[in-house]
Amino acid sequence: PATGVVPNVTPTGTTGDTVISATSDLNMARPFSTSAWTGYSWLYVETDFSKAGVNDVFGFTTDMTRRFVASSNTNSRTAVIKDSLTLGAAGFNSNKKVFLTLSISGGLMAASSLSQSILCCNKGQQLIDIPSSNQVVAATFDTIYKLTVTDASESSVVALVDNYQWIRDLKYVSSQDVYIVGKDKILIPILARANFATIKNPTYTGKFLTYCFDNILDVKLMVAENDYMRQFNVLTWIDDTSSLHSKIYLTAYGTTINNILNFGPYQYVVTIPLKASPSILVQISKVSFTVTDSSMTLAIGNGSSFKIPDYFTNNRLDILVADKLTNNFQSYYLTVADCTSRDAS
Repeated sequence: PATGVVPNVTPTGTTGDTVISATSDLNMARPFSTSAWTGYSWLYVETDFSKAGVNDVFGFTTDMTRRFVASSNTNSRTAVIKDSLTLGAAGFNSNKKVFLTLSISGGLMAASSLSQSILCCNKGQQLIDIPSSNQVVAATFDTIYKLTVTDASESSVVALVDNYQWIRDLKYVSSQDVYIVGKDKILIPILARANFATIKNPTYTGKFLTYCFDNILDVKLMVAENDYMRQFNVLTWIDDTSSLHSKIYLTAYGTTINNILNFGPYQYVVTIPLKASPSILVQISKVSFTVTDSSMTLAIGNGSSFKIPDYFTNNRLDILVADKLTNNFQSYYLTVADCTSRDAS
């Protein structure tokens, strides 16, 4: 369905809000839906682990306006926004958790302290919202638990098997009412939402770098390990042999696969394997698990990362890029063909 990739706002300077340090260790959260500013449906939130908790959490809209910058006061690799106006962050290798209130003033947001926990009790490698509540779910190497926004207190703490594996993603699968704790290898916990009871622990002998959960059929997920991708179904996943298709290698388009993202409401995902500029945007069918297009390029270089929302409007799909060629945040968008037609009858 994609017809082209178009530069939107692509700064290349050495000063300003979009500049990235050459030593930045960026972690791009899922885009969050927002209605705060006319014409912009998504707020792209990032953390910078290299900043050690000082001005390390920030959000952009696709016009490359930095809408807020905040200090988590911890070394966070994850962030979550609740109800559009509460921001949470947690320490990757410290026990500190923090919640901030975001208030809108004109075109920007200001962040003020809401609650924090300094000494107790667990780290937080990934956070995910619990809608219509005052809590989020947090997961770390060996634990999953709930965090209450108002006082940053922990509850429903449950130990996870297989300690000390990095959690790359945390996903709620609504059709099965379970959480998947996306560890990078060995055992991948699938837990009941209500009490975090173990449903099963599929095994994997490699090392996942990124997860992508299908936004159309949520029991399917795609994972990447260095230069290839695999696809599994949560219902049938037991071990490596449960893969729905053969591995799909992307070495022809770059080296490490740094992200996989849904292509809006279509049966495709997109990825941008790392390579020297120009980088190639690869489109892959969720159904056949084959490359369907690799003709589109972006003028970004090695080490760049990107995020797009699961859905889009006005026949275009916005992309936020952390470009390591110019060390700037930039935005592009994909133009999308209208795939509907009808005859005179």
